[in-house]
Amino acid sequence: MDKPICKALGIKVTATVFTAAASQAVARKAGFQDIFKITYEDLAGKGFVFPGIEEDTKHSKLMALVIL
Repeated sequence: MDKPICKALGIKVTATVFTAAASQAVARKAGFQDIFKITYEDLAGKGFVFPGIEEDTKHSKLMALVIL
């Protein structure tokens, strides 16, 4: 995420869904905050199955970064 470009374009916040624990950890270190999370078990119950993902990651997370 290039904050100077975001500032120049007037972008005040960016958000994405981080699906793996490793990317969630890196995003947190970069300043992203959790907005919403759902377990992969709950997603599977809704028909969205990600085989094997629960071995390393329990949640899919929507995370956002405020651009100051």
